[in-house]
Amino acid sequence: MKDELIKKEKELQEQKKIEQKKEKKSIQIFVIVLIIGLIAGIGAGMFARNMKDVISNLGVIISQNRDLLSIIVSSVMLLMNMGMAIICFIQCRMLKRQVADWRVEGENEEELDLLEYRMNIPIIITSIGMVINFFLIAMNWRLGISEEELTPIANMMTGLGNAIFCLSFVIEMAVQNRILKLEKELNPEKKGSIFNINFQKEWLGSCDEAERLVEYKSGFRAYMIGQYVCIGLWLFCIIGQLTFDIGIMPIICLTIVWLTLVCTFLFEHLRLEKLSRGL
Repeated sequence: MKDELIKKEKELQEQKKIEQKKEKKSIQIFVIVLIIGLIAGIGAGMFARNMKDVISNLGVIISQNRDLLSIIVSSVMLLMNMGMAIICFIQCRMLKRQVADWRVEGENEEELDLLEYRMNIPIIITSIGMVINFFLIAMNWRLGISEEELTPIANMMTGLGNAIFCLSFVIEMAVQNRILKLEKELNPEKKGSIFNINFQKEWLGSCDEAERLVEYKSGFRAYMIGQYVCIGLWLFCIIGQLTFDIGIMPIICLTIVWLTLVCTFLFEHLRLEKLSRGL
C-alpha cells in the first residue's frame, strides 16, 4: 500500500514537471507571437501611412465614376442572384428526384446520409448570398445617395439593385423552404416552419443528440473564429483611425458586435452550467 502511494506521488511529480515544461514553452511561444505581432503592427502602420494618399485618390476616383460603379454593382447583384437562383432551384429539383428514388429503392441508410449531406449545399449558397447581398446593397445606396444626380441609366440600375435585393429574400426563403420540406420527408419527426420566428429553436428541439452535437460544435467554432476576426478588425480600425481618420464609429460598431458575441456565449454558458448543477 505504501509502495503504491510512493509510486503515485512520483507519477504526480513527473506529471507536474512535464506540465511546467509545457507551460514554459507556451509562455515563450506567446512572447514570440507578441513580438512578431508588435513588429507587424508597426510595419502595417507605416505602410498604411504611406498609403494615405492612395486611399484619398481612390475616394476621388470613386466619386468621379459613380455612374459606372452604380451600373457595375447593380449588374453584379443581378448576375449573382440569377446564378444563385438557377443553381439552387436545380439542386432542389435534383434532390427531390433523389428522395423519390430513395423511397423506391428501399430507404437505404447510407443513401439517406448522403442525401442529407447534399441538402446543405443550397443552404450554404443562399446563406452566403444573403451576406453578399447586404454588402452590395450598402454599396448601391452609398453610390446612389449624393448631392450630384446620377445619369438616367445609372439611376435606373440603382433602382433595379434595390428591387433585386428585395427579390433575393424571396429566392432565399423559397430555396430554404423547399430543402426544409425535403428534410421533413426524410425525417418526419422534424418540426418547424421557416416562416416561424422561433424556427431555429423548434427545429433544434426536434433534432437527435448527434445532430445537436454537430450544431453545438459548429456554434463554438463560429464563436472562436469570430473572436479572431474581431481582433483583426480591431487592429484594422485602430490603424485606420490613426492613419486615414475614419472616425470612431467603426470601432464602436465593432465593440458592440464583439461584446454581444462574448456576453451571449458567457451568460449562456453560465445559465446552462447552473441548470446542469441544479443550482
